Amino acid sequence: RELILAAEDNGYRLAISTTTSAANVEALLLSAFGREGTAKFEVICGGDSVENKKPAPDIYLLTLEQLGLRPEDCIAIEDSRNGLLSAHRAGIPTVITPSIYTDDQNFDEAAWVVDDLSNVGLIELIENVRKSMTATRRTA
Repeated sequence: RELILAAEDNGYRLAISTTTSAANVEALLLSAFGREGTAKFEVICGGDSVENKKPAPDIYLLTLEQLGLRPEDCIAIEDSRNGLLSAHRAGIPTVITPSIYTDDQNFDEAAWVVDDLSNVGLIELIENVRKSMTATRRTA
């Protein structure tokens, strides 16, 4: 929640790319942010927006298209291997926060893996992703 508010306060454009339904997203946003929850996100792409679900990149490609952004100008935050693969295949650097259900999955393609985002500031998140991208370019 705090990371989203910090990104919003600093002028970053926010989007949601999810396999869940629009109704579930709205309920989650209402719970986290109140009635203005959906207004925080410029684009919300739900699972019914694309034919191929994660790990296919379709949901992220649609989000990029609607935002008019390049993948390297974005950061995805995911919690599962399928989500990571979806974002990675779309070319988006990805931060992983494993859950108790996914902590045994392989996250080798992630730009950064962190157990808990509640203690991570916006600048720290961006710097860790940039470091990973720079290291990847040097080894490629």
